[in-house]
This record gives sequence, structure tokens and C-alpha cells, in this order.
Amino acid sequence: MSEPARYECPLCGVDFEGATCHGSCPFARGCSMVRCPACGFEFVTEGIVARWIRTIAAWKDRHDISTH
Repeated sequence: MSEPARYECPLCGVDFEGATCHGSCPFARGCSMVRCPACGFEFVTEGIVARWIRTIAAWKDRHDISTH
């Protein structure tokens, strides 16, 4: 069995694991939202734009496109 994912709340900075969004939400199943147990702030674990930027940054690092 895998360990629950760890998160850090971007609002209050609390480190926590395995928290999910509200079960009453119609999109709760498969939702990428996480709710901080300390302050209740809900945030997206990783959106498509963040994933795209991270992929481009990793590609640039691998291919070293600097103009030295």
C-alpha cells in the first residue's frame, strides 16, 4: 500500500498528508483539490499549466539552451 501524499499549505504553511476536498462536492471523485486541515484553505495540487511549465523547465535544463 502506498503512503499518503504530503502537502504544504500555501496559505498557512502547515505540512500535512492525505487531505482531500469536500465529499459533498459533485466533482469530489478524481478531484485534484486538497484541503488544509489547519486553516481550511483549498488548493489544486498541480494544474495543467504548472505541469506544462515544469516540463518545459526540465527540458531546458536537459538541453542546456544557453548562449555561452
